[in-house]
Amino acid sequence: MRRKKERKMRCRRRGRRKKEKIGGKRRGGERKEKGGKGGKGEDRKNEQGEEENEGGRRRKKRRRRRKRRDRKKEDCKRKRKRRRRRRRTKRRDKKE
Repeated sequence: MRRKKERKMRCRRRGRRKKEKIGGKRRGGERKEKGGKGGKGEDRKNEQGEEENEGGRRRKKRRRRRKRRDRKKEDCKRKRKRRRRRRRTKRRDKKE
């Protein structure tokens, strides 16, 4: 279990926790104000916006965000694999 966590931290993009602050700022941009106000997106009024909006802008945004996050994750995985492959070939060259 410990090894899994270490690997997670090594990958910069995935290692950072969801709401970890960077220099007093949240990842979302603005500093977090005190008090339980929601995220700094639009207000909940347009949850069920116009009909052609299919379920409101917030839900659409959420979907886009999830897609972006998955893409980042995949890139990360790919990068790690590439690094491992390169290391293996180096070792092989050394032996010869």
